[in-house]
Amino acid sequence: MLHVAKEELLKRVNAHKWFHIINLGNGVITPGTYDPVSGLHGPRFCVPASLAGKSVLDIGAWDGAWSFEAKRRGAARVVAADHWCWGGGGWGDPEAFKLARETLGLDIEDVKIDVYDLSRERVGQFDVVFFSACSTICAIHCLRSRDSEM
Repeated sequence: MLHVAKEELLKRVNAHKWFHIINLGNGVITPGTYDPVSGLHGPRFCVPASLAGKSVLDIGAWDGAWSFEAKRRGAARVVAADHWCWGGGGWGDPEAFKLARETLGLDIEDVKIDVYDLSRERVGQFDVVFFSACSTICAIHCLRSRDSEM
């Protein structure tokens, strides 16, 4: 867990461009534009209140809001995967994800990988997969080209 003064954390947070609104504690909230976890949007994703002991893959993790939420809900293993956002195609920043993860003190793996390269051999097998930030066409193509046991 990152232990810095609130002013220093705010300075570090403001050095990045954020998509997700994430409560980092100590009164610091990332200046994103979208909070997928709570409020208006969270309930429509129908994520179970408990993910205790589950393994979770967050495809298109961006700033990591769902990765962090999975850990908060008790997931044993969480892998945040992104390529477009973390690879320069989007306006996201993998360092923003890493700052939030460090600040929250959560054990979450990150992997820069294209959705088309996902396989059990590359990232493992998961109980729950979040795939909310990728387009439907991309999702259909990926699911058709991979076995259903990922």
